[in-house]
Amino acid sequence: GLIFNMHRCLQDAIETVDNARQHKCELEGRQKQLQYAIAQVKNTANLSRKEIQIFFNNMQETFTREIDLRKNELVNEVNITETEALGPLDECHTFMEEGINEAAAVVSVGENVLHCESESLTKGFEFENFIKMAESLSLDSVPEIPLITEVPSISFTFNEEFVSDISKSLKNCGEVSHYSPVQIVDLKPIPGGIVISWSENIEPDISSSMYSNQFKDSKIFKDCYVGPDLCYTLRFLQPNTIYTFRVCRCQYFRNSDTTKRWSPWSVFQEQMTTMVGFQWAPSSDSISYFLSDNQRAAIKKSNHVKILYTVESKHTIGYPVSFKFELEGKSLNKSDCLAICFKKDPDATCLHTKSGTFCVMADGHVWMNGSKSGTRFTQFSRGKSVTFEVSYVSHKNQSNSDKSNSLRVSIIVGQHSAVFNWNPGKSMMQLNVNDLAFAMLFISPGWKVSIF
Repeated sequence: GLIFNMHRCLQDAIETVDNARQHKCELEGRQKQLQYAIAQVKNTANLSRKEIQIFFNNMQETFTREIDLRKNELVNEVNITETEALGPLDECHTFMEEGINEAAAVVSVGENVLHCESESLTKGFEFENFIKMAESLSLDSVPEIPLITEVPSISFTFNEEFVSDISKSLKNCGEVSHYSPVQIVDLKPIPGGIVISWSENIEPDISSSMYSNQFKDSKIFKDCYVGPDLCYTLRFLQPNTIYTFRVCRCQYFRNSDTTKRWSPWSVFQEQMTTMVGFQWAPSSDSISYFLSDNQRAAIKKSNHVKILYTVESKHTIGYPVSFKFELEGKSLNKSDCLAICFKKDPDATCLHTKSGTFCVMADGHVWMNGSKSGTRFTQFSRGKSVTFEVSYVSHKNQSNSDKSNSLRVSIIVGQHSAVFNWNPGKSMMQLNVNDLAFAMLFISPGWKVSIF
């Protein structure tokens, strides 16, 4: 009994140590999350303080400069008006001073002549000289003086509520946001890209919203999407490279295209994809297709009948693959198509009649394993896209090791879509996903098809 109790105590002690170790790891992990949260609050607070200081310092400098400029403009306008108005008045004043002085001189001379007691003959000469002097002056010329209402009465007028309005505007200038109104909620890696999803934290206060999504892989953010959607797929990314994302909201006035304001940016989120994007595999000959844009685009060069396959990928099932017709060929051939196939046949001259293939023909028909279905899409043309998404068909009460021998194929051509159950002819246990490839076949030259 003692040995049993000792063994039980030992087991309890081991379990206690294990539980404590797990608890310690859990707390340490949460402590890191807490440290990130504390750092985010402190860092954003410091950044906001700096931005507030910079904004208001710049505004103060701008206001001071503009106030001084306007004050000097008004004072200069007063000076110019004063100078222009006083010019004629000063000339008139000078003329009148001269006239007054001349008249005073005549009065003085005349009084001296009148009171002079000289002999009559001499006095006669003095009268005669005085009269001649007086006649040489314009004693009857009086300048016209403008009415007081005709000369400027300079004044300064201003809006008494202007300063009050500015003060009110300043009180409402800027705001501190505790949270961005929009946040990134999911970053899903896909082959050669990342699907970014975001959502509103608060109810929009305006009827419609536009969003700006940016990313960076170095120091500079770049725009990748501006629009009304809450999801965007960023493609053509380098695998195993960490990208940083952020999003903000741009609100608009009701029934107006005038931008009201951009919201603060969301919390930065990081993500990377480890999956290489889909590419065309080089053709076995050099005359049929020309590959460009890192093997994402293929151009049909000749009339030679040749099938072009994609590079082997582990991600052909479970992810959408899109093809876009950048250029249209000279003509459509009844064998032209895009296809999924499990067996690559470089010498084949057609795809739609072969088993193990799922084809969307250029004329819009769908062929599965050599049989034509009743579904028909619009025919291929420049600018149109075709999207395939292949997934496993799951049934209730079916284990992972007992998969169905069917695949579900979703097709989108332009604005139309359809879903098919496709049986490649083998059970899923026999199918190797690495054998699944996409293919294109065009007879006429000129077709340019991009894959993404």
